[in-house]
Amino acid sequence: EQLFPNTLSKKAPIIDIALPYTGHYYCSYDGVYFDAAIGVGMKLIDDQHPNIKNMIRVLLQSNAIIRRESVTNDIMVVNPESYIKTPQDVSSLVNGLANKAFPHFAPYKAYLSSSGAEAIEAALKIACRATHFKLIKIYGYDFESKIMNDLGIALNQELSHPIDKEPLYVNYPYYFIAMKGAFHGRTLGALSLTNIRPVHKRGYPASLNVKYISFNGDDDELIHIIDFRTLKEIYDTGEKIVDIIAGGKIPKELIAGVIFEVYQGEAGYNIADKKWVSSISKICRDNEITLIADEVQSFARTGKVFALE
Repeated sequence: EQLFPNTLSKKAPIIDIALPYTGHYYCSYDGVYFDAAIGVGMKLIDDQHPNIKNMIRVLLQSNAIIRRESVTNDIMVVNPESYIKTPQDVSSLVNGLANKAFPHFAPYKAYLSSSGAEAIEAALKIACRATHFKLIKIYGYDFESKIMNDLGIALNQELSHPIDKEPLYVNYPYYFIAMKGAFHGRTLGALSLTNIRPVHKRGYPASLNVKYISFNGDDDELIHIIDFRTLKEIYDTGEKIVDIIAGGKIPKELIAGVIFEVYQGEAGYNIADKKWVSSISKICRDNEITLIADEVQSFARTGKVFALE
């Protein structure tokens, strides 16, 4: 019925891709299959490509395929004439590709992670920290204290540091806006953004504050969630942040980021509409809200390095 059935269908085939295999042909209990998929998630590289096999051979010969984690930073140096490429080489390549693809937001800095979920976690942490430092820079600590008192968030009195004397709170009121049908990983933070199956939610505490809007939906869904006034403008009217949030809106300065997949994999390979992406991008840009594009499943797979191009 389908050339490429998705995994949501009960009729989706379950193929035992077991050894032995030759090239891209796998011999399983149900017959011989041709593996036409480049892989999902982090499996981007064709493990049967001769260049990849040659690289692995060189790494094995150089005793460099398994090293301590410290070799992933700038202390790792190889002879320029060597065939070996370091993490720095890969980062420089990706930085250059990102700078070329999106020059308006350049320069970029690549962070190499071990999984898609780990990459998402890094993005969430960066977005939250950037939101926090931005608020402190604009308003200062006294204003932050006013917000926290309004929201009933207490100071963390237990964790102290002899040098770091900045106020520390038990929680921070930063929100993310994610898409219905999204899948960003299985770690706790990424699961807070995931919205597709009960098993991904059941029993887990919500580590992040998340609102959901429809993927490829109406712009009004995003607009209706955001209170476009600054925090100062809200307080100048005599309103309280807690009442704004209770009413279903989030002040724009408390939104750490809007996150979406360029195409949703788990939800049935739904491709983002260009007009929709442009619209939410403009809303975020006009209001200085971080927009996070999850390209774990789309990077280098769509004819462009970044599917967002």
